[in-house]
Amino acid sequence: MKKVVIILTLLFPLIVYTQSVPTKKEQYDFLKWAIKSEDLRYMIMETDLFTITDLGTGDKTTLDYLKVNSKEKAYFAKQIKYNAAHRVLDSTMLPGIHLQEALSDETRFTRIAMPIFSTNKRMIFLKYYYRSGGSERARINIYLTDKNGKWFYSHIQAFPTMDGME
Repeated sequence: MKKVVIILTLLFPLIVYTQSVPTKKEQYDFLKWAIKSEDLRYMIMETDLFTITDLGTGDKTTLDYLKVNSKEKAYFAKQIKYNAAHRVLDSTMLPGIHLQEALSDETRFTRIAMPIFSTNKRMIFLKYYYRSGGSERARINIYLTDKNGKWFYSHIQAFPTMDGME
């Protein structure tokens, strides 16, 4: 029995690491829904970066409050690493959503990060950053799925504007 526990302990990181990231279809299906349900406008093609520290640092982070275990944190980190290598939205996966370029400091735009899913895909983190004139804001929304697999908005973790104004 002790050998089995040791073997499982050694294999656990490999099991988490081998779980594949969400498919492109899963990511874009959620993005289409979120963009429409949140009425996000002025979308640009370049994606924002999502990091684990976006979910908080210090003694108690958002992940701690949500009781996210180390397996989930490792899965989030794997997705973040994967998404960092894919920094441009695929417009063919977002039919009907106009994507534009950020033209200048005065341009209004929204830059969205690829969503981060829990291992069971029932909790999803979505970060977006928007600028309008000289004002900039970033926020992370947390979505859950109900027993029928429908997404719903659960929680906002808002960040202050870049200029210090809330």
